[in-house]
Amino acid sequence: MSGCSKSSVRRAVVVLLGGALYIAAYLVNSSLGGYYLTPVADSTRRYPDALGGLGLPLALQWQPKVGFYNNNECTFFGYVFLPMISWDRRDWHKTRYADEPGIFDWVEEIRKKGQIHPRSFEDGRNQRR
Repeated sequence: MSGCSKSSVRRAVVVLLGGALYIAAYLVNSSLGGYYLTPVADSTRRYPDALGGLGLPLALQWQPKVGFYNNNECTFFGYVFLPMISWDRRDWHKTRYADEPGIFDWVEEIRKKGQIHPRSFEDGRNQRR
């Protein structure tokens, strides 16, 4: 006699398929995303303690096409994909900082590769109005 019932096998299949669908959805979503070129504070660069120690808005972070997450703002899909966004930024699309040497060359490089998030352009247009 087998140690697994039919219902537990079905549950395992549903969980595995759901996990695979979640990962596949994020991979497609991330491949359509880009670096958001409005710098945000991410707690790694800070003002001196004498000035309050608040985070400096210097981080240029990768954002998937759907879903948005940074320390200041998060959309519904940002929360849904938060584990994947964190993993993505840690291992593939590393956060860059506006005060790094060569940052303008890097921005030009990602522009040529089409890796600038579409929202960067929308926000820029809205700021000029």
